[in-house]
Amino acid sequence: MDPEELRRRVTSRSKMIILCNPNNPAGTVYTREELEAIAEVAIENDLVVLADEIYNEFIYDGRKHIAIASLDGMKERTIVVMSFSKTFAMTGWRLGYYIAPEELAERLSRVPIGARPATFIQKAGAAALTGSFEPVRRMCEEYDRRRRFFVKRLNEIEGISCHMFEGAFYAYPDIRELGIPSARFVEEFMRREKVLISDGSRFGPEVAKGHLRIPLVRPIDVLETVASRMEHFVKTLQRG
Repeated sequence: MDPEELRRRVTSRSKMIILCNPNNPAGTVYTREELEAIAEVAIENDLVVLADEIYNEFIYDGRKHIAIASLDGMKERTIVVMSFSKTFAMTGWRLGYYIAPEELAERLSRVPIGARPATFIQKAGAAALTGSFEPVRRMCEEYDRRRRFFVKRLNEIEGISCHMFEGAFYAYPDIRELGIPSARFVEEFMRREKVLISDGSRFGPEVAKGHLRIPLVRPIDVLETVASRMEHFVKTLQRG
């Protein structure tokens, strides 16, 4: 993150900075210095920060998650968004919450929200929050195993490079060397090899062109199948 670039992007019309930390899809975990630079811009320009911290339990290699709301001058201007979907594997239950100062919470309460979780879902969420986090820790360890395996495996495929992401659970390989648009790669890979992955450009065409997003939500044997089929597909591309 380039703080000066962020500062240049702010105009008189700017109201909010949206921060995803750990980041989806690139897996960046922001350092204290980077967060302090973002906070400085927010305070200078009287901006609210919407902090998506949904992946805060999935961080690797000894890194630490720092909540931007914990920095000086930020608690009163930060809305933290959280979800049960990732931490507790409750995807599809549509349960989440936000943490905000009273003034911002009062304004947010005026926004109509379509989702109204059923009672049993709310009880399940409460049980997850108050129960043991040991299953979450074990899942983080498993994601780390998958991360190390799959990123290494992708880097063995000629024409593909993938950085070792720091948080969340998405591999984000760079395929620009292959000379094929990422959207076309996804479409043809699905058609020929029967594997569905995401086009990275959906997450920002200017910076994400030529990337794929692959969630590591399946066991290693399935990820090996994905990598093997991708390797086969890439070889057919290179043969023309």
